Amino acid sequence: MRNLTEKQLTFCNEYVANGYNGAKAYEVAYQQKNYNVCKSEAYKFVRQPAIQEGIKNAELDYRITGHGLGINKEAILQVIKRALVAKKKETSEDDIIVQLKGVETYAKLVGDFSPEKKNIVFEDSQVVDVTKMTKEERETYKAKILAEL
Repeated sequence: MRNLTEKQLTFCNEYVANGYNGAKAYEVAYQQKNYNVCKSEAYKFVRQPAIQEGIKNAELDYRITGHGLGINKEAILQVIKRALVAKKKETSEDDIIVQLKGVETYAKLVGDFSPEKKNIVFEDSQVVDVTKMTKEERETYKAKILAEL
């Protein structure tokens, strides 16, 4: 894999940080103001193997940072569980929204919500393509996820 230029590295980092918005990432990295140029060039960029590797590295950096801060699947599931079972008296709606936005932001930064993600990786390292799951399989995995909560 060839080394990326500073602008390409900036593009990769901005792409992840901006929730996989290629046009915005290209605008920041290349100081390009024409939206159509940004969109077109970003489209070409994200298909290049070297850029894809740079994006994966940017996601990994966020994962490592999150892990160092104690953010892992269990912590995220606990926040979601608290939001699902929150009682009006114990937790304000604003607090729940802030917590869930934090989870969403983190998941975007590490690539868990990227548009091309169709696989779920469970703790036992089993990879499942959600687009090919039957209704019964979805129900089984739903029960598995709820059991982990």
